Amino acid sequence: MKINGLVKSATIIAAGNLISKVVGVAYRIPLTNILGSSGIGIYQMVFPLYCILLDLSGSGIPSGLSKIISENNQKNAQRILKSAIKLMAITGFIATVIMALLSYPISLLQGDVNAFKCYLLLCPSLFFVSLISCYRGYFQGRENMYPTAISNVVEQIVKAVLGLIISFLLSYNLLFAVNGSVFAITLSEFFAFLLLVYIYRKSCKNSATLYKNDKKLFIKDVKNIVKISLPISFISIVLPLSQIVDSIIIINALYNGTSLYGLFSGAVSTIINLPVSICYGIGVALIPQIAKGNNNFKKAIGLTVIISLSSAVIIYLFSPQIIGLLFRNFTVEEKIISANLLKVTCIAPVLLSLTQTFNGYFIGKGKQYIPLISLTFGVIVKIFMELLLVPNSEYNIFGAGVSLVSCYLVAVTFNLMYYIKGRSKKVKTVLQYGN
Repeated sequence: MKINGLVKSATIIAAGNLISKVVGVAYRIPLTNILGSSGIGIYQMVFPLYCILLDLSGSGIPSGLSKIISENNQKNAQRILKSAIKLMAITGFIATVIMALLSYPISLLQGDVNAFKCYLLLCPSLFFVSLISCYRGYFQGRENMYPTAISNVVEQIVKAVLGLIISFLLSYNLLFAVNGSVFAITLSEFFAFLLLVYIYRKSCKNSATLYKNDKKLFIKDVKNIVKISLPISFISIVLPLSQIVDSIIIINALYNGTSLYGLFSGAVSTIINLPVSICYGIGVALIPQIAKGNNNFKKAIGLTVIISLSSAVIIYLFSPQIIGLLFRNFTVEEKIISANLLKVTCIAPVLLSLTQTFNGYFIGKGKQYIPLISLTFGVIVKIFMELLLVPNSEYNIFGAGVSLVSCYLVAVTFNLMYYIKGRSKKVKTVLQYGN
């Protein structure tokens, strides 16, 4: 029954993510065809900074709240949610202001000032995502994964529909089209927020207010939320931070760098992240299970390996066909580069999916600093290798692919070693107690 609970929760999240990613890929194909490699390069440039601020303002909240709420009853859970919403409304607003202020200097640093307006149009979504994260964390902690899955799908559909309509109508001007597609993201987050508020109120419509305003309890909740969620937020920040470095290194070190960065971070990343998004549900479902003492970690690892490894094999064997099918408007050269990049990075979905599952295990155990340390080591290796390989004409953009794989390999190895060490200590303690 416990394992079935894990599988059910993981399946719901995975299904939502799969549908969302399919919609996202289906959206990215015509969007890339409308914007071209240069336009999609500008489009992708805004996301590293956006993701860093997004992660700072709320990425750790769903996982952190999931653990906290799974350990509390319904009365306390509602109170904790209210405290989280107050906290995240403030942090979301601050993140929005910071992104607006940094938009121009960052676009200059990245080497293309055309990204400036994209930053401004995207920054309001930080506020809505911060609030969304609270509701998702609440439902996940109650082991109800449907609201997260449904809101993910609605978010993607709204983004795709509005993004394509706006970018198509503005396609007479490339920069207008890029700006419009970015603004569609902000609109999609707003709709997802409204949906989660509706679902929550509907689920509680027959319940009286079970909490009261208490300053001491609020401070206690905030301290607990920050203690658990902040390290998780830092985990999420590490990769987007490294992606800013990616954009700086690739765009400034390579001829036609913006287009090559668009192929790497847009087309290739979109494909390799599809199996990762499916496996993401396993780590999410594992957190409340582990927090409650239901150790289904080996089952979770098995599911992760099966899904991600089979996807990696398909990506490797059919990379030219995948690129040719999804990105028809690419030039012959762009298709060849993208297909070869896919082959280089095809193992990345396996390594990143395993990293996610390890993260769920350690967060559920209350050891959220371990994933932060492992991923930080991985990113350091990645940046070092990019600096060596990308400017080297023998590697070029493929150096970024090799560096990406190395990053996740280091993270998985560190997590595995720590897990084995922890299990060995536990066995030794049991044997000593038995003796």
